[in-house]
Order: sequence, then structure tokens, then C-alpha cells
Amino acid sequence: VMGNPSATVPHIVLLDAGLAASFNQRIFSSSKSFFDAVVRMDGPAIGNAILGLAESQPFVDGTPGAREAFVAEVAAKCEAQQAEFHRGEGRPGDNIRAYMDSVRKFRVVLDPTVMVALMSMMVLEGWQYRLDPATSVFHCIESATGHGMFGIMQRAHDNYRSVVNRLTGQGA
Repeated sequence: VMGNPSATVPHIVLLDAGLAASFNQRIFSSSKSFFDAVVRMDGPAIGNAILGLAESQPFVDGTPGAREAFVAEVAAKCEAQQAEFHRGEGRPGDNIRAYMDSVRKFRVVLDPTVMVALMSMMVLEGWQYRLDPATSVFHCIESATGHGMFGIMQRAHDNYRSVVNRLTGQGA
């Protein structure tokens, strides 16, 4: 049975969520900016946020014009991915790989804690697609960052609770 890919054999998937990473505050801020930019599909902001995912960028900053070229390349990839998204095509894993190609090309340094999170996300995205192609990692990120329909509903709920608390004197 081991290694038999046929439909007659049950398949069990074990996901190990044992990896943990803790970001310093500056990198955490850049990672939040990164996900906000991804949801807004703001290519230049994505590029700048990626450059902020390490304490310094010696290879990028050591080459004249490399920072601007990296941001421009990421923006162009984002624009192409946005067109794919509007046609109902593309996958988050492919987008991550495209950005990682630019990271390697420009020798962008990424903090090791960011790499742990990135590799975990790529593995989970791959399994998610195999288990349920209809599930969208993009929409999950959109909701988590307060954008999209669920984010709008959450902000409306938070605003409603805030008004109710002020009117009733609760939570002051």
C-alpha cells in the first residue's frame, strides 16, 4: 500500500505545525506591510516591504540603482499577477515563487525567521491546493488583514461595538 497513488488506497496527510518563529518589531512591521500590500496588489509597496524583511540589505544597497530596479521588477510581476487574478487564473504559490526569483536575482537578504514562515506558507499552500483547489489563500490573507468582505464586516462590527460601548458607558 505504501507509495500506491491509486484512488482505492486511502491517503492520509499529516501536517507538522511545529515550526515557530518570532519576529523583531521592525521585521514584524514590514511583514504586516507586505501582506497589506499583497491584498491591495500594490507592487511598489510589496517590493519595499520585501526589502524591509531583514535588518539590512548590503547587496542591494551596495549596487547603484538595485533597490529601484528590484522594486520595479516586483511591481511589474504584481501587475502581471493582477491581470491573471482578474482572468481567474494564477495561484499564490506561483506568485511567491516569482517574487522569490527576484529576491534571488537581486540577492535580497531575508531574515531567517521570515524564511521559516515563507517556507511553511509555501508547503501549506501546496497542500491546500491539492486538498481543495477552491480554497483561496489570497482571500484568507485578505480577511486576516482586514480587507475584503470579511474585513469590512469586521470593521463595521468593531465600529458598532465601539459606539454601543460609548453610549452605554461600557468598556471605558
